[in-house]
Amino acid sequence: CKDIKMKYLLCVTFISICITSINAGNIKDRIQNEGEANPGQFPFLASIQDNGGHRCGGTIVSETLVVTNGKCCRRGAWEITTVVGGRHSQSVPSSYEQKREIKLIDYSFTYNTNMSVGELCSYELSAPFKFNKFVNKVTLPSENDIIYGI
Repeated sequence: CKDIKMKYLLCVTFISICITSINAGNIKDRIQNEGEANPGQFPFLASIQDNGGHRCGGTIVSETLVVTNGKCCRRGAWEITTVVGGRHSQSVPSSYEQKREIKLIDYSFTYNTNMSVGELCSYELSAPFKFNKFVNKVTLPSENDIIYGI
C-alpha cells in the first residue's frame, strides 16, 4: 500500500509540474543556457550532478526526496552523487545553494529504452534540505484549485 501511495505521489507531482508549466509565461526564460534565474525564482528545482557538473534537473518533493526524468537515473549513465538545491546559475555557485549526497536511488520508474513507460525516478537524500525562500518543495495544486491553460 505504501508503494502504491509513493507511485501515486510521483505521478501527481509529474502531472502537476506539467500543468503548471503550461501557464508559465515566456518559455525562453526557462530554457537551459538562456541566462540566470533570479535567486529564489524556482526554489523547487534541483541540479543533479556528477563530479560537480550538472547532468539533469529535478523537482524537490520533500526535504529528502527529489524526482527526475528516468534517463537521469539510468544505471551507468553517469556517477550521480550529489543534488544541489538553490542554484540559480550553472556558471557561478551561490551562497543560497544546499548540496546533499544521494542515499538511495529508486529505480521503480527506471527509463526503458524499448518503451516510453516509467520515465520517472527518485533520489532519496542522505540529509534533509533546510527549506527557505531559495530551496523549497514544489507546491501541488489542491483538490479545489482551478487550473487554467488546459
